[in-house]
Amino acid sequence: MSVIELLLFQLLTKIKSPWWLYLINALIGISVVNSVPLTSLVLVVIPVLIYFFVVHRNITFTFVASSFIFAYLSYNVITALIGPIVLVIYSSISPETTMAFSNWCANFILLVEGYLTYLLLKSFLKFYQKYTQVVIRQRQIFAWIVNIFFASFELVRFGYHYQILKFPLPIYFLIILILYLVVIMATMKISANYFAYRDLANNQAVELANLQTYTSHIESMYDDLRRFTKIFF
Repeated sequence: MSVIELLLFQLLTKIKSPWWLYLINALIGISVVNSVPLTSLVLVVIPVLIYFFVVHRNITFTFVASSFIFAYLSYNVITALIGPIVLVIYSSISPETTMAFSNWCANFILLVEGYLTYLLLKSFLKFYQKYTQVVIRQRQIFAWIVNIFFASFELVRFGYHYQILKFPLPIYFLIILILYLVVIMATMKISANYFAYRDLANNQAVELANLQTYTSHIESMYDDLRRFTKIFF
């Protein structure tokens, strides 16, 4: 659901999307609903629209794109994970009505998946804010490496959907989904902590160097004053 993706983006960034952006996102979603590669264009189109027409280039494009990619793909991972599990469980209970259940309850399942994604991102929000401050705003190349890796999930999903990538059991694909999300979140948390620690160490080194320079300057002034006093006294 297009609304959910933009609401998750708002959770991460506090940027409210205008009504027309929800409409454009919905139109893109409807027009490419059966095409995984074209659906990925949302990852480009929506951040560009937000950057130019919502925030008016007052914040970096990397921040906008990284936040939308994280929100959008987190939701995609959850939907690709929860949906099949629900259908498998239901089909084992009532195989005859599985198709009807899938058709009638699809939107409700999407809402549940959206809520689960919301809870996941909300629990991770503190670490993401630190990642934003330390990595996205100061180390944009590294942030884009993370973005590209996460976006590669769409290629995996495309390969599985069209049977290009074949797994002996569907559970293997579900494991890959979980690993994608775990690796991304772990990378964000670890990189933010690492770069924050390195920045702190660098700042302390600079402060120590400045203190040593100041101390040397004071000692030099003291020596000059002592020589001056010897001359006159």
